[in-house]
Amino acid sequence: MKSRTMVVALMVFSMIVLAASGQARADKSKTTAEPVLQDDNTGSFMVINVTTGEYKFHDCASSFVMGGFATVNITGCRVTVKDVSEERLVVADIDMCAGQARAYLVTETLDGLYGVSSPTRQYTIIDSDIRDSTTECKTPQK
Repeated sequence: MKSRTMVVALMVFSMIVLAASGQARADKSKTTAEPVLQDDNTGSFMVINVTTGEYKFHDCASSFVMGGFATVNITGCRVTVKDVSEERLVVADIDMCAGQARAYLVTETLDGLYGVSSPTRQYTIIDSDIRDSTTECKTPQK
């Protein structure tokens, strides 16, 4: 009888430990809610907070910085980010499981007399492995 009670107690304890370790892993994935997308060719990068929608883009060639807030949609491993207005278009698609991402950014200047002028800056980010991305400008790989 005591051995049966001991086995049941060990099973319950094991289930609690497994549940706690699963919770720790789930919490850890929530803390990595700021993926960095870094273009494989230019080294320019974009940081996105998937919880708040805040993003910041850095063009390493010209030191241009752009930021804002976007709508974030998370479906399984896929994260989509969109910020569409008269002055800008920011669209990003991130596959967190595969570790790959793509983003497209366009900014336009507003002219008081004529309205929106032609696009002044266009950027494309293609990141084949977001796990090696940093928030520092990298020299492009050849």
